[in-house]
Amino acid sequence: MKPVKLKTLVICLVLMGSMFLAGVYAYGEHEIRKTFKNKKVVQLNTFSGDCIVKKASGSEVEILFIHSYSNTGFEPRFEEDGEKLILKEKLHLSGSGDSTWNISVPDKTTVLFQSISGNFTAEGVRGDINASTVSGDLAAQDCKGEINLKSVSGELDVKNLSGNINVTGVSSSLDIKDLSGEIRVITASGDIKAERLDGSVLVKCPSGDIEIKDVRGSIDVKAASGDIHAEGIIIKKESSFKVASGDIYVELAKSAEENLSLECASGDAILNYNGNPIEGYFEFKAIADRGDIVSPFPFDKEEEEEKWGKKYLIKSFKRGMDVPKIRIYTASGKAELRKK
Repeated sequence: MKPVKLKTLVICLVLMGSMFLAGVYAYGEHEIRKTFKNKKVVQLNTFSGDCIVKKASGSEVEILFIHSYSNTGFEPRFEEDGEKLILKEKLHLSGSGDSTWNISVPDKTTVLFQSISGNFTAEGVRGDINASTVSGDLAAQDCKGEINLKSVSGELDVKNLSGNINVTGVSSSLDIKDLSGEIRVITASGDIKAERLDGSVLVKCPSGDIEIKDVRGSIDVKAASGDIHAEGIIIKKESSFKVASGDIYVELAKSAEENLSLECASGDAILNYNGNPIEGYFEFKAIADRGDIVSPFPFDKEEEEEKWGKKYLIKSFKRGMDVPKIRIYTASGKAELRKK
């Protein structure tokens, strides 16, 4: 065997080192920084990439993109269409990696986000947000504008928002705090917890429990199969709580100023005035041989009615004025008014 020449050995070592460095560069973490002027809309579409949006310190859109894909198998795209900035991810080859778009936007910038499994977080944004994902998580905090958040199976964490707010899940549990304005919180299957809401409030959950606390304004709460538990409620406009199969418990923080109804088909409907003055017209309804009616005051009127082949008892009384009108209905549970 011939001895290996020193020159040949050096060349081999250099080539091996170059290949190693190339591999590190190809599969290590990469950063791309860009800024864009005069953009009113930022749109991002990802497959699994995450997005973090914050308020910019100046008037430009600032992008810090970080990923760990191979350079040969992955391509981020930055496209400009007038005042719109379009951000995309294109995966040329199969492979593994992660990506995160850190985006800083000035006030009054609209943010659009769509992803299959990517997560989305917005903090301190003063502009419209429309974010949807299939299995990723969505979070928004300290934002103001028209805000639409939707996830099919991910978690949603929403805090301190104001404006026109829509939070939607399909099989998601929702945790909502400190919202004001036009508020819509809906999930198809999952529990909803909401605290400190103020404005026009809709909370809807076909399959799951709803728990709300310290909510004021016009309140519309609906559940098909699950319980509704509400505390610290202030009725400023006409409001209702409805459930098909489950119980309703509503505890008021002050006397109702507008009409209020509690209705359930199979379960108890309990309204607790929590020591506040009880004034207005109060009406109770229950199936004659299946439901119960409980009141701390005697009734002015008692009657029966036939409906859907059932005989219902209807009892009512008035204290002071005949407004607001308070209705507590059940089919086969208990319709109850409590002083405290």
